[in-house]
Amino acid sequence: MIVETEYKTAQQVATLLNLHIQTVYDMCADGRLPSIKLGTVRNSAVRIPAAALEQYLNDLASRSAHP
Repeated sequence: MIVETEYKTAQQVATLLNLHIQTVYDMCADGRLPSIKLGTVRNSAVRIPAAALEQYLNDLASRSAHP
């Protein structure tokens, strides 16, 4: 069984969150934003599952609502 999952590029996430693309790459590298790498180490593309992005935003909203 194949499950379809929607993914966002780092550029799409940067645009949605009004961040620099390098910030998104850094967030993926340090684990703040779950992601997968496609390709070789030197020439890889990062994809962020849409559900993980939504969870990240919900977590941020929860933390800011409950200081």
